[in-house]
Amino acid sequence: MVDGGFVANNPTLFAITDALGPLGIAPDDIRVLSLGTGNFPSKMRLASRVSSRISSVQTFMTLLKTGSNTVEELRGLIFGDVQTIRIDDVFADEAYRTDFVEANPAKLKKIFQLGRKSFEGREQELRKFFEVRA
Repeated sequence: MVDGGFVANNPTLFAITDALGPLGIAPDDIRVLSLGTGNFPSKMRLASRVSSRISSVQTFMTLLKTGSNTVEELRGLIFGDVQTIRIDDVFADEAYRTDFVEANPAKLKKIFQLGRKSFEGREQELRKFFEVRA
């Protein structure tokens, strides 16, 4: 299941619930890769400072950030027996900072490359995690 958090605010929980419930898959046979969007420094840009003055926008942005930070905690509490790897790295370089309306192709390409590096750092762990067991 893929979702950006607007419909199924916790797609990991929805996927595990579907696997265990309607699909009838045993917890030992489920492997979940939960991908975050990365965590960046909280230094406010001009657009963020302006939008933070608008209460509803500030609340919405806070809810989205909070939701992404609680995915693993909720999954662990509810489905602790389902094997899961969560990738949600912290990136301190301001060059990668963006918002919901980023349209700069060069910046988006840098972010894509950052995602590839993040995967490369966990590739062996992921290969082992998803090995097919006979």
